[in-house]
Amino acid sequence: MDTGLEVDRYRIDKRGPDRSPLRIPGAPVLHMRKITDQAFVVLCWFAGQPDDTVATARAVAEATGIPQPTVAKLLKKLARGDVLVSTRGLCGGYSLARAPERIPLTHVIAACEGPLGLTDCTIPGTPACDDHGTCAVAPHWQVISRAIVSTLEGITLAELTGSPTRLAAAL
Repeated sequence: MDTGLEVDRYRIDKRGPDRSPLRIPGAPVLHMRKITDQAFVVLCWFAGQPDDTVATARAVAEATGIPQPTVAKLLKKLARGDVLVSTRGLCGGYSLARAPERIPLTHVIAACEGPLGLTDCTIPGTPACDDHGTCAVAPHWQVISRAIVSTLEGITLAELTGSPTRLAAAL
């Protein structure tokens, strides 16, 4: 029986934009989708290239081992999120919008996943839930969510391409 649901390693998602995921018990709560992880692989590749590198989806796919249709989708998404710049024409392709030291992880995550927040009530512009007026933990989630987002905001693409030990020491 086809339920219209697709299962991945961590969750079941309803198909379509802005649909809430159905959770699998025991699955991680803080979770980036595979496409976001692949975006970081692509961006780390760009960060390792000379500053003036302009690359096509095909070249990036060959260099990273990520399928070309996925890379093409990622490049468009990252360009819409102002993480990459698109250049048209014979020598066209994509390049980093700014130096890796000036691209915080939050910009990449937001470009791929949407607004960042631990709970719905911590995402600016999201309508309040039914329990908003009586929820005793909402103010705490706000503080915790800001701490997580602030930590991610403080880590750049350049740091992601460096030593994990150095990154851990910086945190």
